[in-house]
Formats: sequence, structure tokens, C-alpha cells
Amino acid sequence: MTKMLLIGNLISCVSSIFLMLSTLTNDRRKAYLFQMLESLFLVISSLFFAAPVRLISQAFGVARNYLVMIDKYTVPLMVAFTLLCTGMGVALNTEGWLGVIVIVATIQLSLCNYYCKTVKSTKIGFAVNLLMWSVYSFLISDVAYGIANGAICLMGLASLARLERRQKQTA
Repeated sequence: MTKMLLIGNLISCVSSIFLMLSTLTNDRRKAYLFQMLESLFLVISSLFFAAPVRLISQAFGVARNYLVMIDKYTVPLMVAFTLLCTGMGVALNTEGWLGVIVIVATIQLSLCNYYCKTVKSTKIGFAVNLLMWSVYSFLISDVAYGIANGAICLMGLASLARLERRQKQTA
């Protein structure tokens, strides 16, 4: 692994810790705080992987997650973020079809951030997104983030199952 890939993977490990925390919490605001921090570290690691589409996507992700966290993410903002991120992603895509994975994952998460209002729907949206990012990460040699996404997806699904059991027990 080259020095740039090693540094990128180390930064992605930090990002993965925040991602893990976001999937384990049952507090929607905390989940988006952790997602915001995850995106911030992915912006930095994207520089080491020469991944401009991911960098743009995650830069928008920092702002988007903050707005969701403070309940200010509106339909016009969702549309604006989706269009801007998609347009910039397409314009800066030097990764071919790999960049398309990022654009699709970004659109999916932008829509989920607006439409998913419950912990359950948020966790499901995160799981779908994690799978897309895991595939992309392995393909750009961000092994740390790819492995973490797969493991975190499984942990998030287990957390969702526990939440479902608790809700059935209290009903």
C-alpha cells in the first residue's frame, strides 16, 4: 500500500468510528452529529484517495447532516443539495462508473435524510447507504472504510432488531 493509501485508510478509520456511533445510537440528533463528523473525516481522506466525487459528496454531507440534526433540512434544501451534489459530481467525475456509485449513494442518502423521520426508517436508510459505500470503498482501495461499512451495517441491523423487540415488548 502506498503512503497516500495508508494515510487515507487511517483517516477513514477515524471516520468509521463516527459512523459506527451513528448506527448504534437511538437518538436521531446524535446519529446525525456522528454522521456529520464521519463526513468531515471522509472529506479529508478523499484527498489521499484522489476521489473528487467522494470529496464533493461528503462536503455536502457535512452541511446536510448538520441541517438534519437541527431540524432545518427542508424540501427546497433537499432538492438543492441533491441537484448541486449530482451536478458537481458529474462535472468532476474522473472515476467513471465508480463516481456514479457515489452520486447514487448521495442521492439516496439526501432523500432518506428528508423522508426518514423515525429511528427505524433512518437505520434502514443508513444500511442501504452503507452497502453502496462499502462497494465503492473497496474499489478505490479504502479497505478500512469498506470493511467498517460492512461491519457497521450488520451492527446497525442488529441494533434495529433490538429496537423492534423493545417496541413489541412495550406495545
